[in-house]
Amino acid sequence: MRTTVSGLPYHCWNVKSLARRSHRSRSPIPYFMKRKNKPSFINAAMKILFVHQGAELYGSDRTFEQSVRGYRNNHPEAHISVLLASHGPLQELLNQSVDELAVEPLFVLRKQLIKSGKLFNPVSLARAVRRARKRIAGFDAVYINTTVIIDYIVACRLSRVPSIVHVHELPSGLTRTILRAILGFSKAEVIYNSRATQNAFGFGTRTTHHVVYNGTVIENPIEPEISGPLKILMIGRFNSWKGQGLLVEALALAAERNGVKVEVKMAGGVYKDQYHFKEAVVSSVQQNNLRQVVEFVEFIPDPSELYRWSNLVVVPSLLPEPFGLVAIEAMGHKRAVIGASHGGLAEIIQDGNSGSLFTPGSKDALAEAILRYHEQPELLRSHGAAGYQRYLDCFHEDRYMKGITEVIERVKQAA
Repeated sequence: MRTTVSGLPYHCWNVKSLARRSHRSRSPIPYFMKRKNKPSFINAAMKILFVHQGAELYGSDRTFEQSVRGYRNNHPEAHISVLLASHGPLQELLNQSVDELAVEPLFVLRKQLIKSGKLFNPVSLARAVRRARKRIAGFDAVYINTTVIIDYIVACRLSRVPSIVHVHELPSGLTRTILRAILGFSKAEVIYNSRATQNAFGFGTRTTHHVVYNGTVIENPIEPEISGPLKILMIGRFNSWKGQGLLVEALALAAERNGVKVEVKMAGGVYKDQYHFKEAVVSSVQQNNLRQVVEFVEFIPDPSELYRWSNLVVVPSLLPEPFGLVAIEAMGHKRAVIGASHGGLAEIIQDGNSGSLFTPGSKDALAEAILRYHEQPELLRSHGAAGYQRYLDCFHEDRYMKGITEVIERVKQAA
């Protein structure tokens, strides 16, 4: 029997990239509660709370907005509340889909929290969980966007409120151990955004665990211009693993070939005050004499103009991407994509058909992929066209919204 991917036909799977699924494993924390007094909303309008730790317009923020809007479109009678951890531009997008929106602190797992030891501070955690339990009182279900919102995951379990946890992380090491324990404890309906994220948590096949690929909607895409130079676009926050530095090194190698004409735009900001990540890339550009080639662009909410400017999009992530939203946006714009061959990117990009995959972390392999498009510009059009069809078949926003709504419906029917 084929394993199903929620909302996706079998041909949308990038079968070559799917790792053998792990055996069923038991939750690290035993089930010690039996829910009593299940909420009675089968014949009533559902009252649901959506919780998200961000408020910007990056990939996870836009995906969260799609989840809320998708459920509203399918259930106009529902009472939808949203809780964010901070104020930001996401609020304006959400206002048209929600009945109420609140902003208050969340207990979010970050590396700094583990290093500082605050994660294991029972007083801080207990205070956060108590606040969360007060907030969820009276709701029929809670949708929690990411596994790092610890207080609400724990609060839902302790208060016996049905929950849906949407997994966007691909953790490793101690972080994976902690998040896996929390997810196992939650007994929630779980949504993974790729097979890669599902395999990372290692729960195996469970009827309450689903894969729903992210989706996007691109209006009026245009054909790429291929008669001039390669116009490479990279979109992503500057951090330790997105790979901007690797792209610079690959460009330096490619530039050693006579006649190579390329223009590059790197779009993105930094998290809070982590400017050193961007400064390191700027320095590398200067050291490799690429100042006339690489342009830095600040993050913009709608990058459509950047995609239209480009004819090739690169996603050179050093660590596995849980999904790879930039890749499907590029496909929706009929752009060929070069991506690192791990994580969700290996499920999205069909190597040699809708784009090119390269060995993660290899500047030589990335340079060769770039040069291939420079030497065979017709691939920019053919790969872009194949990618666009794959976007329509597998990664359109409508398919994503349908998949999310179906999982929430399971919670409603099981209650």
